[in-house]
Amino acid sequence: AFHSHKDLSDDIWLQPAGGSTPPRLITHFGRGAEAGWPRWSADGKTILTDAGKPGSNPRRAVVFTIEVDQNTGVTQKEKELPMEGFEDEATHVEWGGDGQSILVQSFRFPSQQTFYRLPRAGGTMMILFSFTSEQKVPGFGVFPAGQPVATVAPAPAGVMPSFRTGM
Repeated sequence: AFHSHKDLSDDIWLQPAGGSTPPRLITHFGRGAEAGWPRWSADGKTILTDAGKPGSNPRRAVVFTIEVDQNTGVTQKEKELPMEGFEDEATHVEWGGDGQSILVQSFRFPSQQTFYRLPRAGGTMMILFSFTSEQKVPGFGVFPAGQPVATVAPAPAGVMPSFRTGM
């Protein structure tokens, strides 16, 4: 699975690892949606991504999953996960190390960065930590066991980078 702007889209495409067939479009977010990088679940059955919510004005990025049949390559339509009380802009998503949660990085204008834990099926989001930075931080990493989360954040003097971990 990969993100591409092929054919003027901003979507996720799927192609067998060996390249036996051409890539095929599996999402339909559309131009300007700014789909994030696809992330496979550990069991290989679900792709996770962030992308602009169709119909929102202005378009705001939220979290989607795509179910994939590993035997046939057949995919289900992307499904927006419910994110209760979430008003920010999702900027990066990763599977939690437990496989049952999703970690979401968000940005709220003008400078608030927040990291959340979301149940795999969506629902109530739990704040893990937050900080202020005028830059949209380019992502984070999750340890295989699920804790802690590592990201780049402003150092005490206000310059980048320093590394921060949180649960």
